[in-house]
Amino acid sequence: MPKIKILIFISIIIINTASCAVFSRTDGFKMLKIKHTVLMYPELGSRSPKLKFEAVLPRPSTIEQNTLFAKSLYNGLDCADYAGKSFNNVKNKYFDAKPVGETIVESAGLNWEYVESYSARSYGDIVVMERKRFIFSGGAHPENEKEYFVFNIKSNRQLHLENIIPQKNHAELRRALIDAVKLKYKNSNSEINGVYVPSENFFVTPQGLGFAWTSYSIAPGYFGIIEVELGWNELKDILSGEGRSLAGTLRSSRQTQKITASR
Repeated sequence: MPKIKILIFISIIIINTASCAVFSRTDGFKMLKIKHTVLMYPELGSRSPKLKFEAVLPRPSTIEQNTLFAKSLYNGLDCADYAGKSFNNVKNKYFDAKPVGETIVESAGLNWEYVESYSARSYGDIVVMERKRFIFSGGAHPENEKEYFVFNIKSNRQLHLENIIPQKNHAELRRALIDAVKLKYKNSNSEINGVYVPSENFFVTPQGLGFAWTSYSIAPGYFGIIEVELGWNELKDILSGEGRSLAGTLRSSRQTQKITASR
């Protein structure tokens, strides 16, 4: 049995297709794009279920910003190492599931796909990075995830919710979020379960402070990602000093740069 496993692994490496490219941009970012395709049953050729992996990752040009982004976005790794580790994690899960498909190897439902891509909005020194993940690992429904990260490039740090709204005001923030979600999804109140706990998954714009919840977290999956935004005027009484300063800066700024890396 061990010999068989080794032979299968070697054949996988031979038929694996991969590509890697780096794109430089005028905004100071380089976009690293990595793609892999692996066959689960190479003996079936094109009829075999496939694992498709794609990552498009921003890499800042300066050492300081690269370190900051690596810590927040890539678990402390360089983006290339992060992409490699992510691919290996997905591939290992894929091949762990291989025995399930022994009798239905030609089923399209066994195809797996993982796509991770980023886009960002820049308002002067404030950069809002948006990460999207599309994950399909068989079954009826893919997973869609969206996460936000807010950075102050000038001070070289990531901003957290506590920096903008102190913990003592989170109960009031929660009430405002409940009202905002009910208003936006007013025809579906009975299906939203009421968990509106403020989290680190927030973004900022010149208009206000927004929050996002992934599929299934506060509502049935068919709602998809739920997202609402509260205006700065609405939040003025619960903002911290830094939050008020940030709101003023954003209100007076224009979106100076948009960094896009999409599927």
